[in-house]
Amino acid sequence: MLRQAAGRLLRLVTLTMVLVVSFALGSNLTGLAEFAVPTEATSATSVDAGALVPSLLMMTLWVTAVVTYVIHRSRWHGWKLVSSVFIMLFGLNTFLPQIESLVFLQGQLPEGMVGRIILFGAIVAGLFSPIAVLILGKIRAGDASADAPRQLMMPRATWGMTLSLLSGCYVAVYFLFGYFIAWQSPALREFYDAGTPGGFLPHLGELWSATPWLFPFQALRGLLFVALAVPLVRMLKGAVPECALAVALFFSMGAGQLLLPNPFMPSVVRGVHFAETVSSNFIFGGLVGWSLGRARSPAP
Repeated sequence: MLRQAAGRLLRLVTLTMVLVVSFALGSNLTGLAEFAVPTEATSATSVDAGALVPSLLMMTLWVTAVVTYVIHRSRWHGWKLVSSVFIMLFGLNTFLPQIESLVFLQGQLPEGMVGRIILFGAIVAGLFSPIAVLILGKIRAGDASADAPRQLMMPRATWGMTLSLLSGCYVAVYFLFGYFIAWQSPALREFYDAGTPGGFLPHLGELWSATPWLFPFQALRGLLFVALAVPLVRMLKGAVPECALAVALFFSMGAGQLLLPNPFMPSVVRGVHFAETVSSNFIFGGLVGWSLGRARSPAP
């Protein structure tokens, strides 16, 4: 038992170091490393260099632990599993956040910054995914019955209703947690040059008047979250409760990037956004995992 526990701990530490190296390579290859030290032309705030390394280790350990759990509990093997892990990591940690960056931070980031971040995310996910599957012993295909796909079986009308409900749930969770957690912070309101909140419904009314496109935009992001959960639910061995927990953990993992200091957002604002995102994504992930898990075909 001790040897088995020691082996798991060693693999976890090894994969964490692999992810740290992947971050370093990706940031240097894409030129993002130069933004670790802000300049007067590009920075909105100063970066605490002393907090960068422990924050990076904490974030990479978190990501590695979740990915290790998912791979360990996966019924898939080989490149099918590698490609699924790559899509989920890149989609959650890079693609979905940068959609918001293009919308909310346009003109505030240096030219080409979003493109560099997208390339950086692809490099990190591309390096880490096959190595994680290899080290965790899932690179070789198992028996055919264990690797057989589990379909998500619902009538078309039920699919449409489920996707609509989940998309609406994401919009509700996004605005509820955004208002009651993020918008209650004076530092965050000052950073975004916003006034004191006057109540949730008036807040929604102001958003609808000023940015009516924000609501369908977040509904679309909710659907993209659901799409990323599909391979995760199909590959897991466990029953519906484990699907709900796994998707909740995976979605909340995306908030880990807010642990990293950056020259564009003060630490107190990052902290508030972290609390908002990790809690809202965990709850929404649980809803998605539970809904999709109930639709899986029986195990072979």
